[in-house]
Amino acid sequence: MNPLTHPFDENGNLTIFPWPEDHYFENPLQCTQWDDVDKSYQIMTNNYGIIDFPFVKGLSYRLNTGFRIKFRDEARYKSMTSGKDD
Repeated sequence: MNPLTHPFDENGNLTIFPWPEDHYFENPLQCTQWDDVDKSYQIMTNNYGIIDFPFVKGLSYRLNTGFRIKFRDEARYKSMTSGKDD
């Protein structure tokens, strides 16, 4: 970034383009005004059941089951005055 640029205007607000003659580079501080949401949720279970067969001594059956499911919510919120999109 050009060291002669001004990241803030005279009112204290961030400028989108700190160097007015060059609109290629945006203000590197503008990402401080974005709101990022990154949440994840997980449900996990492990189950088992045992069945004993009384008519055959020592015979039993064990059933093991389980599952895991994940959800993720990821979003970025920007104001309309924050410059170009990524």
